Amino acid sequence: MKELSLDDNKIDCIEALTCFPNLEELELSGNPLSMVFPGAFSACLKLSVLIMNNNKFKFPSKDLLFLKKLEGTLTRLTLNGSFPKKNLEEIKILNFVKMVVLDDL
Repeated sequence: MKELSLDDNKIDCIEALTCFPNLEELELSGNPLSMVFPGAFSACLKLSVLIMNNNKFKFPSKDLLFLKKLEGTLTRLTLNGSFPKKNLEEIKILNFVKMVVLDDL
């Protein structure tokens, strides 16, 4: 499977996606998602597009630690409406992640 859409499914936590090694695009928008474990996408070796709009994250520096495991593959990341505005006022909040191949944020 290359693309998986799980939007609007009442998912609030992702521990691990282990059955999708060829997954390239994942859509998780519109879920009450507030926790993604740091190694949640470790088995998704080809994940290049991650769309997570309108979720319920609160603190970028803690809630986005899972992005460290995607530094070498992620080319597109979308987080529209996933954080309260006061917590994501500056792009430098993401400076803990080195997304060298990221083309679209």
